[in-house]
Amino acid sequence: MPWSRVFGKSSQFFILAFSLISKRTRKLAIKARKQPDVQKKCKVFKMCLGVSYQKIIMEFDEQPKKHWQLMRHRDLSFKPHIGEVVLKEVDINGWSAKEYVKLLFADPEAYYEGFGATFSTVYINSDYSIQELNMFYDSLCELFNPARHITSIHLDCPYIEHILWHYNTKESFQYLVIETSDQTSETYIRSVFDRVRISNGVFLRCKTEPSFYYDLSRFEVKEIIEVHWSYWVKLDQVFNIKSHTIALFVSSWFCKDLKVLIQKWRDGWTPEWNQLTVELKSMNKELEDCVEGESVEIGNAKDKSLVYKNSSIQLYKFNEKYRIEDVSFYIDGYHIVREDGAIATVLITKGNVAIMTIQSERTKEFKFDFNRRLFLPRKAWSSLEKRH
Repeated sequence: MPWSRVFGKSSQFFILAFSLISKRTRKLAIKARKQPDVQKKCKVFKMCLGVSYQKIIMEFDEQPKKHWQLMRHRDLSFKPHIGEVVLKEVDINGWSAKEYVKLLFADPEAYYEGFGATFSTVYINSDYSIQELNMFYDSLCELFNPARHITSIHLDCPYIEHILWHYNTKESFQYLVIETSDQTSETYIRSVFDRVRISNGVFLRCKTEPSFYYDLSRFEVKEIIEVHWSYWVKLDQVFNIKSHTIALFVSSWFCKDLKVLIQKWRDGWTPEWNQLTVELKSMNKELEDCVEGESVEIGNAKDKSLVYKNSSIQLYKFNEKYRIEDVSFYIDGYHIVREDGAIATVLITKGNVAIMTIQSERTKEFKFDFNRRLFLPRKAWSSLEKRH
């Protein structure tokens, strides 16, 4: 039987185990996975370096609700090394995976049943160092070729300094989640923010005092800056951020802050970011009080032909129901036409979540994206990254 047919019917752990037998089997596994008829597109790979465990999570497009995990519960050791580190063997506690189904994000109060996810786990016994664990993660990425590599670190991990030292000697993180507890020093949090190098996206889950300050524009990431407990992030901090997307949850913003931001754009300022999502502390006014002016209502929020740049009307109002991934929610918003013809979209959803999108002239229809949290009950937002 051709190798492509063997791998096309195999589990992800079988493919991994086969690749570890020898250099030859590894080459065969990599070659077979490149064949069009068996290629399994990877959704995301994530390495979590927590306080009491380390794990690697693999997700694949053809099994969107299944999580393949390699788990290690012992403390992560650190071994000083000279020269190249070589991963000689992978000590797996048998290849018979422990599999269970868990109901995620169920919220009876919100009439949300949640969804079942399957977790297939094998356990790593090896006393890996930071370097060895990272080499194992790199070898997995080479084998499966995921589109996104996420690393999650908790600053209370006893070996966090060794972790940071190791990664500062490598290339930058692609996507990085930084978590803290209530007891983590804010001085130390700022120090870590300054030291990490990230290319695509950073997700901050750090509980701090409202007086905490850090210049988010110092994260020179291309795609996204997301802050869960963002009550310390003031309005003027978003003016200089250059990332494509910003998302701020549990913020201290009110409608007046949104109004100032909209007016700044209408006066001629154009941000370098494309979209801002912010969970307002309170929606104490209607959105129309934030935009001000004569408006007309349109029936399709994405249809560009309904908005006229040369008209005296600058506001085009819409109200729609969206259904994505079996989740429904309403949006109320406006397309705003500036005097120079530029268009921005401002909308409210989930009661107090505001989204401002700077529209591109190159697209055939208006675009606005929804943060993944909006597809879940609000109670689940704070635990999104901890679902595994």
